[in-house]
Amino acid sequence: MGKFDATVESQSGVGSSLQSTIMIRQKLPDLVRALGVHSFLDAPCGDFNWMKEVDLGVEKYIGLELDHENVVNNRRLYGRPGREFIAGDVVWSDLPKVDMIFCRDCLVHLPLKAGVMAIQNFKNSGAKYLVITTFPFLTDNVDCELFDWRRLNLELPPFYMGPAERIIDEQGPRPDEQGKSLGVWVL
Repeated sequence: MGKFDATVESQSGVGSSLQSTIMIRQKLPDLVRALGVHSFLDAPCGDFNWMKEVDLGVEKYIGLELDHENVVNNRRLYGRPGREFIAGDVVWSDLPKVDMIFCRDCLVHLPLKAGVMAIQNFKNSGAKYLVITTFPFLTDNVDCELFDWRRLNLELPPFYMGPAERIIDEQGPRPDEQGKSLGVWVL
């Protein structure tokens, strides 16, 4: 994933800064409590920059990460009983069965076909809830190359997720974050 730039707060990008995650850090614990979630998969967990500031109140947190260096660092810095970090990816890895899969800012970096495969993998995991980045105002999904970025509306083709049960507007400070939301779907 590249070398860490010391001028950037998180090697996972500006969207993983404390400033960009204010709203979700405030609302995520309430959502977890309201849905009775006890086990939580953060896929991908990145460098755990902002999530380390959130008390989810779950019995089991699992951070799934493609970048092996992040997995090793997260285990060393943040691992503890009830909080583990594993290597894997959202498309091809067998995912642990949990109450909730949290997938923020991932599918926006994947080609559409890989995104559809990730959604199917989430469904196959046996998880009850999926909380995932979506831009509900968007009227068309366009494809991208792996690791590029673009907005996605998961209600639209090729995802066909239907309306989210709940929407949390992240209210990010940057122009590219306008309308960025976390949709909650029952799998």
